[in-house]
Amino acid sequence: MASYPVETVAEPTAMLPRQRGAALGLAAMAVGASSVIGLAGPALAADHSEHAGATGTMRLQDDEQVPATHGSDAGVALADRILAQAAPQRAAENTARREAASAATAKAQAVERARLAEPLVAPLTAVQSSAARGAVGSYWAHLHAGLDLAAPAGTAVRAMGTGVITEAGWAGSYGYRVVQTLPDGTEIWYCHLSAITVANGAAAAPGQPLGRVGATSSSTGPHLHLEIRPDGGDLVDPTAWLASRGVNL
Repeated sequence: MASYPVETVAEPTAMLPRQRGAALGLAAMAVGASSVIGLAGPALAADHSEHAGATGTMRLQDDEQVPATHGSDAGVALADRILAQAAPQRAAENTARREAASAATAKAQAVERARLAEPLVAPLTAVQSSAARGAVGSYWAHLHAGLDLAAPAGTAVRAMGTGVITEAGWAGSYGYRVVQTLPDGTEIWYCHLSAITVANGAAAAPGQPLGRVGATSSSTGPHLHLEIRPDGGDLVDPTAWLASRGVNL
């Protein structure tokens, strides 16, 4: 009987899946060259000795478990050291910010206190006569809720303190009126003006001209009608309020 050569079929070789190989490569890059040597050396040597053949192909079984290494632990430890070193710096920066904010607030409050303590000036340089709240006189036909200061028509009306002009224009029975709001919210009303010389929204300093004495609307003669309204609310006795701020009329 003739003998025929027997063809030897090599056992199929299981190749390393592409995605898994890429993952292992990224892991090796993350932990550094030293970790790569520690991980790959023994595993690759064992696998090579098991599956060495004519082709010299390396195989890894699909269900093979890759042992955990100390590389990830080293990365965590490094991150912990970085965070520990950064913590004091962050604390110092936060403290510096708080101190700067506190200093800025204290400075602003000091400036505001100085402005509030600033003495006021009289709205007129000369007053012929006056009628306080509730008074009746030749210029006033009924009880008044403010302070009326008689002066020649055209006399300059001055801002009593530092503030902002929040109204400037016609105001019905008040005639031409200027409202100045002080830093603490107090409103000073200058009424019955014959002319207004300041714009709404403008800043006004003590002694700055706002308008001129007149007799517009409900008035029996030229005078300045003055009202004081803390926080823009109900008016108070102007004489007592002005006296507390250094102005006696």
